[in-house]
Amino acid sequence: MMLAFALDRIDSHRLRNRSPEAETAERFAHAVGTVRGRFGAHADAALSQLAALELQGDNPRVAALLQHGEALLTASLQALESVPADRREAIALRTAEALESLAREAHDLALAKGAAQDDKAAALARFVVTRYGATTLDRSTDSAGEGR
Repeated sequence: MMLAFALDRIDSHRLRNRSPEAETAERFAHAVGTVRGRFGAHADAALSQLAALELQGDNPRVAALLQHGEALLTASLQALESVPADRREAIALRTAEALESLAREAHDLALAKGAAQDDKAAALARFVVTRYGATTLDRSTDSAGEGR
């Protein structure tokens, strides 16, 4: 009984202390899970691309992308469920196109984040080499890097 109480308190503490960004990412993930298979193969492919990227809302642009994606999925699903059958294909195509735009933007954001991390690592490496001296590392035999 005490263990259950303690676990409930831990869970409620986690729920209270979630950041708005974490909630946005969670709502987006839930929306993605809800709509898979509802808008066709192109939409599912875009959703898979979005799911493959590490989308955390700690970047304001990523948070906006997640908010827009969740709103798009919610509105599109409501529209799909409320229109006659002859309108559903148009909704699916429109949604797939929008999801592809989100996936492209998410991919670009991921590339930018990776480039920024690489730049930071390169600057720190230059600092360390400048501060502590260069080595005799033969870059042509370095299997871990690109040998720049």
